[in-house]
Amino acid sequence: MSRGPPVVAAWNPSAFASKNTGDTLPLSHLTHAVLAPGVEEKIYIEFSDVRLDHGIPAEHLRCKAYVGPQAALVEGDGPDKSRLREIRLEFVGGSNPKAIAEIPIGAPNVSAAEPWAIRIKLYRRPASNLFAQEIWYEVVSRVPLMRTKVTLTSDLKGRYGTAMLEVLRLVPRTAVSALQAAAGEMLRRAVEAGVEGKDMEQLIFGIRELGPDTISSRAWALPSDIMKLELGG
Repeated sequence: MSRGPPVVAAWNPSAFASKNTGDTLPLSHLTHAVLAPGVEEKIYIEFSDVRLDHGIPAEHLRCKAYVGPQAALVEGDGPDKSRLREIRLEFVGGSNPKAIAEIPIGAPNVSAAEPWAIRIKLYRRPASNLFAQEIWYEVVSRVPLMRTKVTLTSDLKGRYGTAMLEVLRLVPRTAVSALQAAAGEMLRRAVEAGVEGKDMEQLIFGIRELGPDTISSRAWALPSDIMKLELGG
């Protein structure tokens, strides 16, 4: 079995890597198509402001999230759970409860860099069959995702809802240089492959999160229209 790359940027095991600490860089746009060898990551999930039909309280339902490679989540005959992380979300807090989770994912395999996604489901177990899951609502979204209002869908007639969802990549700030190098390589490959339009725009937004010098130091490789995106033109 492969032991994976040596860890070059790791978390302090005695610290909780909140998205708001100075040692943590939260990424809300840079996808898992950009990875650096040996950089440990965590996924931060915040699911809040859940509004369901007929005023059903979200905390009266069970909630789970599945996060991992987009292909494993949405392609094929069904989710490939062997490649996904399953997280039970618990709603806490008064009149407007929210569910927050932080999941260590270690140092992802750079050779398997690909976009990630998340699926959240709200469900109940009917009294007649406690081993069954009756899914009432669900949402599928890309990862990472800045705090966004999402629509909850359902296969059950008359079920609908909305919620606020935030899914962030958390990396140690000591990993910025390694991620900048990986992002620069991804940018070079995207330009050579002729990637443009919204796909290039999303890549630029993600790379910006690593600091302004990530792209400016590679300006020679960028067409003028892409530089306008970087400079806000």
